[in-house]
Amino acid sequence: MAYVIVITGVGFGGLGAAVCEALAPYSRGLLIITGRDIQLPQAVAKALIAQYADLKISVIQMDLSLTKSVENAAQEIKKVASRIHVLVNNAGVMCIPDRTLTEPGIEAHLAINYVGHFLLAKLLAEHTRTVTAYLVGATLILNSSTRETETGSFSAFGFV
Repeated sequence: MAYVIVITGVGFGGLGAAVCEALAPYSRGLLIITGRDIQLPQAVAKALIAQYADLKISVIQMDLSLTKSVENAAQEIKKVASRIHVLVNNAGVMCIPDRTLTEPGIEAHLAINYVGHFLLAKLLAEHTRTVTAYLVGATLILNSSTRETETGSFSAFGFV
C-alpha cells in the first residue's frame, strides 16, 4: 500500500530527519515534510532522493507559531495529497530565553509545541478520517519531543 506521511519540523540532525530516514525505505506513497526554514527540509529531501531515487517527497514551508502559515501549509498539503495516513507532529522548541508572544498573541512554546500542531491536525482531519493506517488499524497522529525523556520518567505516567 502507498502511504502518505506528513512530518513536521524536518532539518538535518534532528528527530524529524531521523523519522524521514527510517520511513523512506518503506514509503511507496508520498512523504510530505515541513519546516520553518524551507532550506532545512529541502536539504533533507535532496539527501533522501539521492539515496532512494524513486522516493516521492513534497517540501512545504510552515511556521507553527503563525496561524496563517499553518493554514497555508494545510492547504498546500491538501493540494498534493487527497488523504493522509500518518501525521508526525515532530516540530518543537525548548528553552526560549525570553517570554515571546507569537503573532496571534500566544506564548511561543505553547504556540509551536501545541497550538500549531493542534490546528494542523484539525485542518487535516477530513483527509485522515477516510483512511486506515496498515500497522495500527487507524489513522496515526504522533506528537514527539526530543526533550520528553530528559525532564521526567515515563514510569511516572504508568507507561514503563
